[in-house]
Amino acid sequence: MKVAVRWAVPVVLAMVSSGCVLAPGQSVNPPNAFFRDDADVQVLPISSKLMAQLQASDQASAQVPTELLTHKPSDYRVGSGDVLNVTIWNQPELMLTGTSSTNPEQAGRVVRPDGTIFYPFAGVVKVTGLTLDEVRTTLTQRLTKVLQSPQLDVSVSRYGSQKVYLGGAFRRSQPLEITTVPLSLTEAIGRGEVSTTDADLSGLILKRDGVTYPINLETLGLDGTNTSRIYLKHNDELYIPYNDRRKVYLMGELQQQRALAFKTTGISLADALSSAGGLRQETSKSEAVYVIRDTSPAGRPGAVTTIFTLDSDSPTALALSASFQLKPSDVVYVGTAQISRWNRFLSQLFPSASLVNQAQNIRNDN
Repeated sequence: MKVAVRWAVPVVLAMVSSGCVLAPGQSVNPPNAFFRDDADVQVLPISSKLMAQLQASDQASAQVPTELLTHKPSDYRVGSGDVLNVTIWNQPELMLTGTSSTNPEQAGRVVRPDGTIFYPFAGVVKVTGLTLDEVRTTLTQRLTKVLQSPQLDVSVSRYGSQKVYLGGAFRRSQPLEITTVPLSLTEAIGRGEVSTTDADLSGLILKRDGVTYPINLETLGLDGTNTSRIYLKHNDELYIPYNDRRKVYLMGELQQQRALAFKTTGISLADALSSAGGLRQETSKSEAVYVIRDTSPAGRPGAVTTIFTLDSDSPTALALSASFQLKPSDVVYVGTAQISRWNRFLSQLFPSASLVNQAQNIRNDN
């Protein structure tokens, strides 16, 4: 069996020289191995040109969509579930239970599901879709038949027809009512009480009329854009994710493999590598630093993957790594040097051969 071992070494050397060694780690090839066969993968080297493109793309995505800024709230329109308070001056006999009541339903007229209210001498009145001024005009016209020059005032004592819905990392997730005072994004976030330590402020989602708008609150705060210019409307949905998933994953030939949480608006590739103790000098392949990122369109996760490559031996590329900003869920992978793959292959081959040798020696002794 010792002959077998002597025979194995030249065979292995021949396999290495022909490029056929399938040693542990050698098959790890990020551009291919991490993804399904049907995934669309593009590989891009980190360069000055690429950095300029990425920065331009980030600046464009950080802008508030124009349609959100151009939306201006109109006059409040009454809807089912609202409670209207009608005051007729100098006509105390028509005042309904006084406005001092603690029950808004008793102090006013609840708008029914069919959009109507009932008021004495005016009868059943359709009010949904009308502004408060239009409701006042309608009631005045009805009451003119029984009163001389009635003076009316109409207000909302309780709002219940138009709401904005909150989800995710909001501490107070109950719906917010839209009132006669327009509701801005700033006010909605304030009333929802967001925890900056638990929430991913860069991942705010506004859903409106079937369209999803991502809004990076961190970037908006940094560049001075005022979220108070964004007004919300009925059935808008606000969602802020928790930051427990806002991490980058460091893998491969690093001093420490870890999941690195975002604590600020971002982290550079250089910072991430440094936080892991840097590359393993004896086993890593310095020209095989990869950043793997899902760049799929919204609603199609995993459909498109981009792999950014960095040669850390290049002074230029190494300088760029300090400016290359990672994104949540990025995977930073450092490949293995060829000699390391060879050493690992031998470490698995020869322990097995030694066991066979020991068995053969025992047989010869017998």
